[in-house]
Amino acid sequence: RLALSTVMAASRLGELALYLAALNMVHGEVLACDRWDFVVEDYFEPEHANNQYGLCSTASGMYYISSESLHLDELASGTKAKIDVSVAITADENRKRLQAATSKNGASTLPGYVRSAAAVYTINSVLVASRPQATQFRATDERSVVTMRMVYNDESPTYCDETCVSNGMWGTPADNNCVHIYGLSVCGSVEGNFLESSYGAMGWPKVNGLVISVNMGKDSPVGTCDVYTEMDLANSRAWSLLGINVNSYVHKEYFVPYAFGNCDWGGYASVGCARPGASFSGGACWAMVRDSFPTTRLHEFGHNLGLYHSGLPPGMPAAEYGDDSSLQGSARAWKGFNAPHRFQLGWLSSSDVVVVGAQGGRYTLQSVYQTPSGSAAKSGVYWDCPTCMADYSGSEFWISFREPLGYDRDLPAAMQNKVFVHLRLLTSTKGGSGTKLWKDPLAAEQSVTLSETGHTVHVCFISQGRAVVTVSNIGSAHALGLCTSHIPPPSPPSPPSSPPLPTPPPYPPLSPSPSPPPPRLPPPTCRCTSAQEPLSGSVQVSYIGCGDHLSEGGSPWCYVANPGCEGAVDSVAFAGAAWIDCTYSPPPSPPPSPLLSPPPSRPPPHAPPPLQPPPDTPDDGRGSGGFVDTCL
Repeated sequence: RLALSTVMAASRLGELALYLAALNMVHGEVLACDRWDFVVEDYFEPEHANNQYGLCSTASGMYYISSESLHLDELASGTKAKIDVSVAITADENRKRLQAATSKNGASTLPGYVRSAAAVYTINSVLVASRPQATQFRATDERSVVTMRMVYNDESPTYCDETCVSNGMWGTPADNNCVHIYGLSVCGSVEGNFLESSYGAMGWPKVNGLVISVNMGKDSPVGTCDVYTEMDLANSRAWSLLGINVNSYVHKEYFVPYAFGNCDWGGYASVGCARPGASFSGGACWAMVRDSFPTTRLHEFGHNLGLYHSGLPPGMPAAEYGDDSSLQGSARAWKGFNAPHRFQLGWLSSSDVVVVGAQGGRYTLQSVYQTPSGSAAKSGVYWDCPTCMADYSGSEFWISFREPLGYDRDLPAAMQNKVFVHLRLLTSTKGGSGTKLWKDPLAAEQSVTLSETGHTVHVCFISQGRAVVTVSNIGSAHALGLCTSHIPPPSPPSPPSSPPLPTPPPYPPLSPSPSPPPPRLPPPTCRCTSAQEPLSGSVQVSYIGCGDHLSEGGSPWCYVANPGCEGAVDSVAFAGAAWIDCTYSPPPSPPPSPLLSPPPSRPPPHAPPPLQPPPDTPDDGRGSGGFVDTCL
């Protein structure tokens, strides 16, 4: 009996030991992060997979957290946290990996934790997390930034002096200090790009910025890539030598020498530390750069705002960075932010875009360069694709239009005046989202079917800053039918007895106008309706239907019962009807008959020539690119 009791006790002790061991696998070391950051190393090589991971800065040192950890979406960069972690990769394993890569000259693109031969941890659970309080998107979001050039005894960022840094951030064509990239047409700056892409909502004014060179008082680092140690040293010496508290600025930017330890990235930044619409404090964000391209800085600031990379579909060689239409890709030429990123950052509101309905529809898109104004022409259309990408809470297909205006003038030629199909990735539990250029950009009369959701996208036509597209999940024939049902019939030939044409305006309309019909012939089907038209939606008119819709104080529009007029915008409220721009002329005294003497259509002074890319001209208040009624 005593022997049996001893065996049973030993068995229970063994079970207890196994239980404690299992418990220890789930609950490991607890880290109190004085600062938590999710970071991205940028190599700007289309075929390079990015390095991203978490950094937990504690009183005892720096801890690297695997990007494969769950719970990353519970943590916000630039905040404090307490996390329970376990070792995923030992320091010895990373040391061996570094030695093996160094012997083959392949260490340059290894992640920071390998180059530092540090252990990598995975998160078991988040015990305490402080997240920035969410607020509404601000109508005007002015950022502050301090840029520090880190000058070591033996190395310094000679590729960009203080003038170079300042011009890249704030240079303007008017001051003749803006920056061309690759000798292309755009001469711009970081702030200029933000102002244009945000439609004036986000600025980085020079009065809120500072550029300094910090004497680091030592040689540059060797054999490691410990960025936190170097940033902390630059911060403290900016205070001790120059009396500047860099943490009073929201964004801290560091220009490092080309020879900077064994770091070989072009940019390195904290992700989501100061998202638009969230509260954040001074010193919330940081970014490091190793080249003079202003677009590198835009890319890293994009990470600060919460943007991830723009690439191509999974499995393609340039899956991470290969979208040359996006600043979050690897191409360095000037360009604006893409439509899904503008929506994510709050620069496009829900009223500026359209969610595709159950069976699709026909949509008029204005280019993302044009300021949204709530008109029927939208800046994007999208629909859900819940299963397009694994490890994400969902995704959306986005359709948008780009034209070569503003910063988009330097888009690759194959991407100008085209319709884009992007996949926008939503939040992932493993850290991050982003966009993918899912298909080649579409020209007029081109189609693509997206097998993931069964939708077909067809481009009906593109002209004068607008693209008319159809989206259908019934089939390509239905998508084409939605388009062709709105194409106007060919114009009849002009009768020989037509009176002579009036003197042409300085800039002709989009398409040649037919000779005016003889008196008493029925008016064209695209004419403006009269004020008595029962379906006009209470349009306020004083002359053959050309007036101010709903007295909104905008440019004149007229209602057309037949939406076949090229350039017409489908009416949202009245099916089978549309709106076109028109030129309002008060009636003479006595007023002529509208059927016999229609008023002449006058193009605005900045209307572009036919079928040519429009120049940089002021828009008409609706972002329409200066449309005129060519159907009267």
